[in-house]
Amino acid sequence: ETTYQVQVNNDGNRQDTISLAISSNDWDSSFSENSVTIDAFSNQIVTLTVSSESSADYGDSDELTITATSGNSNDATDTLDLDTYVRVHYGLGLTAISQSGSGEPGSTVTFNFKILNKWSESVEYEILKKDWYRGTQGNPPQGWTFTDGGGTLDAFEEITTPSSSSVKVTISSGADAGEVVTIIVQAKVSGDSDGDFAIELEIEVRVEGEYNVQLILPQSDQINLPTGQSFSISNYIQLKNLAKVNDLVTITATFEAGQGADWTLITPDPISIEASGEKPLFISVTAPDSAAGGQATLKIRAESGGDSSVYDEATLTFRVDTIATASGPETDQLSEESDFPVDPIWLVSIVLIIGLGSAAVFGLQQKSKGAFGGSEQNVDDFSDEWAGMGSPAPPSTAAVPQTAPPPAAAPPPPAAAPPQPQAPPSTAAVPQQPAPAPPPP
Repeated sequence: ETTYQVQVNNDGNRQDTISLAISSNDWDSSFSENSVTIDAFSNQIVTLTVSSESSADYGDSDELTITATSGNSNDATDTLDLDTYVRVHYGLGLTAISQSGSGEPGSTVTFNFKILNKWSESVEYEILKKDWYRGTQGNPPQGWTFTDGGGTLDAFEEITTPSSSSVKVTISSGADAGEVVTIIVQAKVSGDSDGDFAIELEIEVRVEGEYNVQLILPQSDQINLPTGQSFSISNYIQLKNLAKVNDLVTITATFEAGQGADWTLITPDPISIEASGEKPLFISVTAPDSAAGGQATLKIRAESGGDSSVYDEATLTFRVDTIATASGPETDQLSEESDFPVDPIWLVSIVLIIGLGSAAVFGLQQKSKGAFGGSEQNVDDFSDEWAGMGSPAPPSTAAVPQTAPPPAAAPPPPAAAPPQPQAPPSTAAVPQQPAPAPPPP
């Protein structure tokens, strides 16, 4: 509500009682006194109270007419029209010229407002940050800065804030592309320390830039892999951010139609990558045993979070190893140095040498025994040493001790001497040693 001080004048030359009436009003209005008695050529002050409706807001108004009538003459009247407007003590009006702004990491975004003084006196105002967050409240941005706005307003003045007194938001140089920060700003009169009459609104800042992502294959696009084992392709494909802004890149991967039906494929969550950065893609594949000897082609797509129309694709072909199998009789593998105890060539040589040795010994024995001559005579003597021999004895190996070799075919024995005419048994060929002489008595 508001009050008016209304002065009632008696311009007559005698005392008069003047009555007061209110008309044409919608809001409740009343005088402190409905009539006043005033001496000639005098005046008196009365109070008029106007109460607005409870639903009235700033700028609403009500009109009323006050009529004063002389008690001395009903023809002597006068009127006064009053317009009452709703005003707000410490009240301000705030409207954002634009409620959203955008910029690259490290840049500053300026917000201008229309601000109104709803009071009948000049005021100092300020525009502050009450809260800000990414996505949901309680998640403030990191590395961002907010600069307050403020200035002076005359009574009932409305202005658009100049750049020098506007709100400024500086985006973090490490902000991700597509990141959105919501800011709750609050405008209040400097004298309103408790902020009881403060007003609030929301603005938002979006991180943008010219996005550019690329998939790089540092090695061949053909990969051999075994079955049943998880295989990471991080060494075969990399993501590169060619833009000057950070990005949040979504990775998807699919096998070409008709391929990879029973394969296991694991792709990463969206990847945060800094401006001009490069990262490997940790995608893993597992080929089933049924894929052995076959191949499958995988298409990989990287999509910018700041601009979904910006993406890159690459393909990798997997060649699955054949599962090794063995069949047929098993064989033992000999070591590089043969485990055979004796080289067969040497075995034969030893046997031959043994055979020759036996024959040589036998010949020497025959030569030392003279059947018909002395022991010093070299005579071809065919004595009864050959008698009774139906077949020659096998060569003896006693002269050369050897480890028993494995079974092997023995060489044929040396040819036997031709049969000779038989002579009667004789002991002459066997010299006897004389008995030793007895010792002297």
